[in-house]
Parts: sequence; C-alpha cells; structure tokens
Amino acid sequence: MDFKKNKRSTIVSSPSWVFHASVTTFSSAIAKTLLFPLESVRLRLQLNNRQGYLVHNSIRDSIKHTLKNAGLTGLYRGLGLSLLREFAYLVPKAYAYEEVKNYFAADVEKVGYYRKTLPILAATGAGLAVCNVLDIIRIKYITDGAGKPQRSVREILTRLKSFDGFSITNGLLLNFFRHSAFISAEIAAYEQTKLLIIKKLKWHKDSTQLHVASCVSAGFLASIVTTPFDVVRTRYMSQIAEDLAHPNVFRTVLDMVRNESLKNFYKGFAPFVLKTIPSSLIFFTLSENIKGAYLKQLWT
Repeated sequence: MDFKKNKRSTIVSSPSWVFHASVTTFSSAIAKTLLFPLESVRLRLQLNNRQGYLVHNSIRDSIKHTLKNAGLTGLYRGLGLSLLREFAYLVPKAYAYEEVKNYFAADVEKVGYYRKTLPILAATGAGLAVCNVLDIIRIKYITDGAGKPQRSVREILTRLKSFDGFSITNGLLLNFFRHSAFISAEIAAYEQTKLLIIKKLKWHKDSTQLHVASCVSAGFLASIVTTPFDVVRTRYMSQIAEDLAHPNVFRTVLDMVRNESLKNFYKGFAPFVLKTIPSSLIFFTLSENIKGAYLKQLWT
C-alpha cells in the first residue's frame, strides 16, 4: 500500500486534532489542578538546600513545611501560570500524537525516523514560542518565598526586566531538549507498549487494561528520560536575575557534577512520576476514546 495514500485516508477518518486538543486540554487542566501540589513539591525538592532554599527530606516533609508556613494556598501557588503553560503545550502535543500515530500505523516496511520526529520537534517549538518566559516566571513564582518575602508575578517581572543578563531566550535550548525528550519518550513508550502487549499477550486492542498499562509505561519512561533535564532547568531558571551563580546552562550542569552526586539529577523524581502517569492516562485514554467515538459515528 502506498504510504502517502494510507496517511491521507487516516487523517480524513480522524477527528479534528483541534477538537481533540480542546477536550484533552480541558480534562488535563482538571487533573493538573488536582495534582498540582506534586508539581509544587517537585520544584522545591529540586532546589533542596540550594540557592538559599530550605532542606526538604521527602515529599511529606515538603508538604508539611509548606502547609505550616503558607497554608493550603501555598501548595497551589502558581497554579494559574502552570495552567496557561499546560494549554500552550497540550494543543501542539495533540497534533504531534496524531501525526506520529499515523506514521507508526503506516502499512510500509520502514518509515523514515525524521517523519516521526519532525511533528514532535514542531510541537515543542510551537509550545516554547509561548512558554519559555512563562516557565522562568512560573518556576521563580512557585519556589519563591523560602526564607524571604514572597513576591508577586509583577515584582518578579520587574526584577527580570531590570537585569542586564535577562533575555526571553534564557534556557530556551534546554527547554527545547526537555520537552522534545518528554513528548518523544511518552508517545513512543505508549505506542510501543501497546504493540508489544497486543503481540505477546494477545490483549484486545481496545481493552481498558491495555490503555492503562501503556499509559503507565509512557508516564514512567517519560519521567526517567526527562527528570535530569527538568532538574537542570529548575536550577538554572530559578536563579536568573538573582545572584547569578550560574551564568549559563553548561555552568549549572558542571557545578552539579563537581559538587553533588549524580543522584541529584533525579531530585523530585517521585512526585514527577506520580504527576505524569495520571496525566498520560487522561491524555491517551481520551485520545483513543474520542477517535473511537468519532469513527463509530462516522460509519453508522
């Protein structure tokens, strides 16, 4: 079968990825709100005892300390910024998923690797066009307040604007690698796990347990691949416009390698996994169900 012909027929029989993205974004926003304390804890653990931040020995210790000093609202500090970031990334991610899925399903012996990676890179670039500066502000806003008065978003922006070394491209390349790695690992793990289980265990391709197992695999692998990038990004972006100990990403990594153990590159891994797996479950399950319902309606 000709690949291009197969690809066109697949896209025609698929729901609009914009509609798909809208539904998954709304659902993911609900999950993001419920799981946001884990995001807050993850960032605090990644800055554990660094740059003047307090020591948190565990997830429980971080939550307990935050509740004691800032109350429940402290665990949700920065939720609005994170939701804006989520919206900007999920729409292009939905596009990437549909495109890559078509390539995996193509009835050909070999599909060029670039055909699978280009939609992912395009999706990452689209998200970063909006979110790189938002990531800097979000990280600083969520982690701000450890041993110093908490600043508003406006105060953080004013501080950034007054700093000569600040640019909207600070950490852009690192962010690009981080999100490309995450989307690639998540989508690839989901699709490959499904194919492996169907082939080896003979599970039905639309079974609930197949989707759950594939989503757990996708979330876990994406967390393993992404956490080192995530830790470096948090360390670097949190000190922009402060006491600039690390003027670039390379110096941040070098300082961690020289002065810390390699396990610190996986700081905050547990809350990252606990947050990512439910998010993957919602995204992929909705993706499959939306498409299934659309196709059923199309042919009836």
